[in-house]
Amino acid sequence: MRLIIKIVAVALLVLTTVRVFADFGSAVFVDDNYMIVDVGYKRQLIGEGIELYATHDDVYLALADLVALLELNIAVNNNDAKGVAGDGVTDFQLINTNEATWQVSYDNKVESLATGDILTHDDRIYINQRLALAWFGAGMELDFSESTLSLSLTKPAPIEARIARQNRSSPSQNYLEESKLPLFQQPYAWGEVPSLDFRMGYIATRYEDKNIKANRASYYSGRTIGDLLAMSTETFFSGNRDDGLKAVSVRMDRYDDSRNLLGPLRLSQVSLGDITHPSVGGISSTYGRGLLIGNDINQGGVAEIFEM
Repeated sequence: MRLIIKIVAVALLVLTTVRVFADFGSAVFVDDNYMIVDVGYKRQLIGEGIELYATHDDVYLALADLVALLELNIAVNNNDAKGVAGDGVTDFQLINTNEATWQVSYDNKVESLATGDILTHDDRIYINQRLALAWFGAGMELDFSESTLSLSLTKPAPIEARIARQNRSSPSQNYLEESKLPLFQQPYAWGEVPSLDFRMGYIATRYEDKNIKANRASYYSGRTIGDLLAMSTETFFSGNRDDGLKAVSVRMDRYDDSRNLLGPLRLSQVSLGDITHPSVGGISSTYGRGLLIGNDINQGGVAEIFEM
């Protein structure tokens, strides 16, 4: 008789526990507690659109989502989880012993979970903040106003190593340091075969009326560049079939960054032919034939300009 009473008492206790567990879960998974958040770690975004349930004193996050955020090698199903902790050595295992109780193995110890710490909803396992911190060292800080969840870690996790690699800084460099490369000397030649860029076009216009003569026109233009008389010489010419050569321009330049042109004048530039005068003071830039000498090549600005 006593045995029968004990069996009935145990059955009632189990049924009561299951009912309390179900009632607690239904109170957590309601629309008022549902949130979609962005998850950050060390001011870096590591997850977007993560679902969780937040009560007035706790946060429940799907175990599968937490494992993915921390990049842990743990496989999560609807009633168990198995894998390796963040250190890559310690085994982790979670099993559902019956409808209301769970058993977890982590940090080389085994524990049974109390009602309310771990819940299931829509075939997903949800754990609260206490378990996330105890199992994986993951602290959670929820910002309701910004809909963000900030994670902090007290145990190793692969996400730390990946972020550290991304934030690895390159060695400092002095980008204003003077170049160590030797100056490439290419002296001017007294004469050489210049390079030529030549273009030619042809246009023909015919009319249906045979009495109107067809119009034909051809035009051409060219540019040469090369050394002549120890100066860089550039020419440009253009014309057409009817008028012949219409325009010709020639410019000759010599530059010397050591400022040794014409002895005591210490010039860095001598140009002659069709040149463009630079703007100096209140004098605007002009174009025409003449001679231009200067010594401003090292300063990057106009130091002394002479025009003839």
